Amino acid sequence: MRLRARLVLALFATAAASLAVAALALLPPLQARLRTDAARTLQLHAEAARGEFEEGHAQRVVHDLGRTAGAQVVLVSRHGVAEDTDPDATGSLADAQRVLASRRSEHHVTGDIAYAAVPVIIHGHEYAIALRKRIGDVERTATVVEEAFAAAAGAGLLLALGGGLLLSGRMLRRLRALRNAVAGDTAVPQDEHRDEIGELARAFAALQTRVADQEAARKTFVATASHELRTPVASLQTLLELVADEAADEDPDMAIVRADITSALAQARRLGGLAHGLLDLSRLDADLPPRSEPIELGELVRAVAAEFRPPPEFDLSPCWALGDPDSVARIVRLLVDNAFRHGRGRVELKTEHRNGVVVVRVLDDGPGVPESEREAIFERFRRGDASAAPGWGLGLAIGRELARRMGGELAAEEGPGGRFALALPAASADDVAEPAPALAAR
Repeated sequence: MRLRARLVLALFATAAASLAVAALALLPPLQARLRTDAARTLQLHAEAARGEFEEGHAQRVVHDLGRTAGAQVVLVSRHGVAEDTDPDATGSLADAQRVLASRRSEHHVTGDIAYAAVPVIIHGHEYAIALRKRIGDVERTATVVEEAFAAAAGAGLLLALGGGLLLSGRMLRRLRALRNAVAGDTAVPQDEHRDEIGELARAFAALQTRVADQEAARKTFVATASHELRTPVASLQTLLELVADEAADEDPDMAIVRADITSALAQARRLGGLAHGLLDLSRLDADLPPRSEPIELGELVRAVAAEFRPPPEFDLSPCWALGDPDSVARIVRLLVDNAFRHGRGRVELKTEHRNGVVVVRVLDDGPGVPESEREAIFERFRRGDASAAPGWGLGLAIGRELARRMGGELAAEEGPGGRFALALPAASADDVAEPAPALAAR
């Protein structure tokens, strides 16, 4: 069964069930109330005429009461029937006998006849007035109400059916538009409704945008990687062909051969660096969570700096941060290497703790990064326009992604020379209660 049919059927069934419950809750109690009121009305008529009985003229009062109430009236004494407006009628006078004994009025309904009995005093003697009346008018009233309710219920069911068809039609048109957009790879139509389908449409639109961005990034990545690989591969192939040709001579020039081999080795190292960077990017894209543990940055930064010759200058203070030791060491190593390659030889490392954040700064005496490029250099395969040092434009992109995975940030700052800052969340006193310095120098 299709969704529209199920929606309409569910709405129709709900409306029908609600009307059925309403009918069961309303009509039987209404009919019972009407029957009880009819008997109660007879009792009230008799009680209203009680004063006239006490004044005498019982026969006249009995007949007047019969005409007023539209009922059979029987005047009963302890010795039997004293007066009856319909002597041919048969029926029990048990209620009149009970009233004579209890001196209390009563009324009830049996079948389609309403009964009422009221005690009266006539000339000092006790009597009971018994009234009998068929309540066909009550049944007719109940029938009219039932017919009116049935008509209203039918109209309500038709309205529910029409409303269900209209509502389901609008919902399905919106869902069909979403399906067509997804199946046809077209833009998801804008839906401003504040319901679940509107939220679904906006989620699909956001998903479509993300998929388009990812596809564009994939194509850019493939195109850029292909372009970047073509030059070193072609250069490496040419150098190896020259080495092969030179080695084939009877008297090869070993100086040229060694120079070509050195150049080929440099190109191979460049390719290795690219492959390593691409592997790092694939790991980042796999969204593997980094470790988070206390790190004493002063010790870690000194260990990383010791890998370089000559080593950079220090201005380090003890600072505990939370992060992945391997990732932090890698970012610092990257920043120091960039500082030596782009600067004029002087590199300085600083650490500081402020406002719950630990910052490692790497400063050099190079030309620095223009303000217009301070964000662009963190994009993949993007390098500064004035950069002459070799590289692929992957290091800073990987470094920023690693920093953000640890809850920190990597940014280029304003100032003289090159200035890069790695900010990480500071470790609390509880985290460093039992310090376990971690070092990840390679």
